[in-house]
Amino acid sequence: MKKVLCMILALCMLLTLAACGSGGSSDSTVAAATNGTAAGTSETKQETNAESKELVKWTLGCLDPGAWNAAYGPVYDQLEALADDLNYEIIYATRAGSSTDDTLAAVQNLIVSGADALILGNDVLMCYMQVADICEDAGVYWTMYWAGVTEEDRETLNGYKYYVGATYEDEEDAGYRQGKAAGEAGCKNLCLIGAPDGLDFTIRRNKGLERACEEYGMTILAEERDITLTGSASGGMDIVNRFLATYPECDGIIIQGRTHSCLAGVVNGLADAGRTEDIPIFAIDCNINQTEYFENGQEAYVIGGHHLGGMYGAILLTNVLNGTPLTDEKPYLLNSYVELTSYEQCKEWAYHIWDNDAYTGEEILQYIKAYNPEATYEDLVELTQSYSLEDIIARHGNAPTE
Repeated sequence: MKKVLCMILALCMLLTLAACGSGGSSDSTVAAATNGTAAGTSETKQETNAESKELVKWTLGCLDPGAWNAAYGPVYDQLEALADDLNYEIIYATRAGSSTDDTLAAVQNLIVSGADALILGNDVLMCYMQVADICEDAGVYWTMYWAGVTEEDRETLNGYKYYVGATYEDEEDAGYRQGKAAGEAGCKNLCLIGAPDGLDFTIRRNKGLERACEEYGMTILAEERDITLTGSASGGMDIVNRFLATYPECDGIIIQGRTHSCLAGVVNGLADAGRTEDIPIFAIDCNINQTEYFENGQEAYVIGGHHLGGMYGAILLTNVLNGTPLTDEKPYLLNSYVELTSYEQCKEWAYHIWDNDAYTGEEILQYIKAYNPEATYEDLVELTQSYSLEDIIARHGNAPTE
């Protein structure tokens, strides 16, 4: 239901933008979020919200990710679920296009619209140093998730007052674990679908996959990284049809990125060719249909679930804006992946992440020093390290049985 509400909201925003765009404006637009997931009904939740109002009220700015998908959706679901308790309002800016100039214009619009702090994703990977300058000049704090910042740039960013920190993923390990899953399944001849070459995370995923290929004697027969194809289900089907026609010996497909957009086409292409049983799919990033695919034997492995970078940023920013920073450093925190290898795990994931949230506001308030004076930076690090499906189940219980 939460996913459906988010999709309806995104559609309404897009329709509004289309009406505005008919006037010929190329400016990005800003809209306040409708927070339908954070309102609690229990007495305990209401009491927690009342106490959290003692925190400083602030405005969080984010770039609008568009229609809900399995990559960005859970990031913003979690941020919206914490808004009442951490006492912030979210505003979104929509980029007029995909260029760096469009991204920077949207960042500036968030600031002009009153954002006290920003949480930005990999939309700014190509321009984060320019974002740092903009925020420094405006006196606006900011964090970044899915960062992949070079060591040299991290050193430079540490000199910026209003840069608070970032989160990253161990992409090389993810690429290795994905390849290892294929190797342990007996695959030898792989075809790969991925994000464009040259990006930091692509380079690291490739390195890990290459290590697994050497270890298990696997060969990459072909690659497709054209975003005009990998960005849609129809493109995914075109890719797999070409793979099958050219490399009939293919016995495994690696989807190294864009899984949320192309997986359906890959699944259907294999089914149409009668190759589902003998060509397993191993994916990085979750897909909203993965529970069905695992149940039907159409997907064998996924490593994803790295949705909490935004939440870690919200914890850091809330502490800073309340005058109680957890650390004087500019942390670069690991945002962990989660592996899913069975239908049962995917059912639990769908319940806890698609339909609910990994953490409640009451749980996260314990990491805010203005609320809990004993909160420490070490506690936050421990929080990032404990994230797993098993930990979520331990805190919130198993998904209801049908």
